[in-house]
Amino acid sequence: MQNAILKPGPEHFPKYEEQTPAIPDCFTPNFIDHLHRTFNGPQLSAIQWAAMHTAAGTSNGPTRRQEPWPFTLVQGPPGTGKTHTVWGMLNVIHLVQYQHYYTALLKKLAPESYKQNNERNADNVTSGSIDEVLRSMDENLFRTLPKLCPKPRMLVCAPSNAATDELLARVLDRGFIDGEMKVYRPDVARVGVDSQSRAAQAVSVERRTEQLLVKTREEIFGWLQQLKARETHLSHQMAALQRQLNAAAAAGRSQGSVGVDPDVLVARDQNRDALLQNLAAVVEDRDKVLVEMSRLLILEGKFRPGSNFNLDEARTSLETSFANEAEIVFTTLSSSGRKLFSRLTHGFDMVVIDEAAQASEVGILPPLSLGAARCVLVGDPQQLPATVISKAAGTLLYSRSLFERFQQAGCPTMLLSVQYRMHPQIRDFPSRYFYQGRLTDSESVVSLPDERYYQDPLLRPYLFFDITHGRESHRGGSVSYQNIHEAQFCLRLYDHLQKTVKALALGKVTVGIITPYKLQLKCLQREFEDVLSSEEGRDLYINTVDAFQGQERDVIIMSCVRASGHGVGFVADIRRMNVALTRARRALWVWLIFSSDDLVDVSWVYISYMDICAT
Repeated sequence: MQNAILKPGPEHFPKYEEQTPAIPDCFTPNFIDHLHRTFNGPQLSAIQWAAMHTAAGTSNGPTRRQEPWPFTLVQGPPGTGKTHTVWGMLNVIHLVQYQHYYTALLKKLAPESYKQNNERNADNVTSGSIDEVLRSMDENLFRTLPKLCPKPRMLVCAPSNAATDELLARVLDRGFIDGEMKVYRPDVARVGVDSQSRAAQAVSVERRTEQLLVKTREEIFGWLQQLKARETHLSHQMAALQRQLNAAAAAGRSQGSVGVDPDVLVARDQNRDALLQNLAAVVEDRDKVLVEMSRLLILEGKFRPGSNFNLDEARTSLETSFANEAEIVFTTLSSSGRKLFSRLTHGFDMVVIDEAAQASEVGILPPLSLGAARCVLVGDPQQLPATVISKAAGTLLYSRSLFERFQQAGCPTMLLSVQYRMHPQIRDFPSRYFYQGRLTDSESVVSLPDERYYQDPLLRPYLFFDITHGRESHRGGSVSYQNIHEAQFCLRLYDHLQKTVKALALGKVTVGIITPYKLQLKCLQREFEDVLSSEEGRDLYINTVDAFQGQERDVIIMSCVRASGHGVGFVADIRRMNVALTRARRALWVWLIFSSDDLVDVSWVYISYMDICAT
């Protein structure tokens, strides 16, 4: 991965257009049908390539040598179902990882007589076989599973808590689908306590640790006794299943296979597989019990007289334990650099980074340093970049993301090209200007009838309003800008929309009013003070463009503020403008001062304005 980051070259890049991703073995026909029903073509292609690259990153993946490039790049323009696609990716990555894991685990659990000589040599099963493990079990709470086969693990990151928690909530709410079309929920953990949602708090390593630390002596010792009894029972089950496997293997050796009824051979194999699967389940259950016991033993010292119990050390050990045992860990990019991750006994096999184009290259390095062989970068370089305060650092491309640098080096990117949000008139310009005209409208967008309020010439789907007499101004010592006339016109247009909606007896219409400037935000909030305090104001959201990324509303009113002889300010920031222009579902109305000569230099405004005038 280090060489790929330092020297990305076309000889290593995948050939998406020339190849078809291989279908993993765990993709049953029913599961493939499920994928085709749930995801569109571009989404499905991204998911299948992520699955193929995951298989290539496993120790026994068939394409490991042929596929040295460790990154998968997925670009998700506004409204194309990026979060939905990432959820699908996490599902298939987890499925592929655990197919390889259970295949390796069952080989380890099988008695030697079931294995071919080449399997013994290739997998070195003798050193980690269940026979040796069972002989090694003693009263020191020896954990069987890590000795046999370490579980694969995945790290999921995003630059912000909000983006991280959105993905986590999707996984907790929907779960995953397995090859038999059953819903299952992987073991997940959330690292980092800032601004967590309720869903994130339920699996937070910090919160779960604090819940354990407040347990009483009676609760700890009572729970410990229950777990010890459970561990003893499971150990006996393991030994019994191993005896059954050995007996079945001995019977198979004595019977042989020559001249044996094929139905008998099939039944023999099915019995062996059933015993192996039962043994694997018991081994996993016992391992989970031992992990819980190890946590309680950390706390036991608190109640033993004369013990050197240290609360900070106990907290650190417990947090590490929760993170160490999770199959998928969710955290922010910055939190992935915490000391907790350096204490993990097993790193990560795969890293998935959402909103990767909104993070600086340096900001993405911490999760990539945790041992993963594969990484999926999901984002959109045409939307907001990383926030960099220093102008000098910005000049030196500090805000450029790894995603963007790979793209500039020629690395192919899978584009999610079907959009589900914007009216076709709203979609048209961003598609042509930012995405080479590749965005298309979903059937759900195309089939929507026109809104009845479109009949009003002031409420068409895509309009620019020229505020001839508007002027931006400062307030106090602020370096931000406001335009009071624009704010007042925004209020008048909003009132006009509400009166029209009521006159036509239409349903609820959600409205967002956005602006690039914080001072204009305050100005708008003052103008809309009465509306915001009313029942009607519950469906109105006013904020800055940056704060609105990732959100959408039926109608967006955009107050650009600046367009005087002093320059056009944020209006010239095309990535920020792309965010602003793609928040609306049914109507987008932009307030500008078109009398300014500065607008001639702002190509996106000029081209878009000419397009509208022509139509």
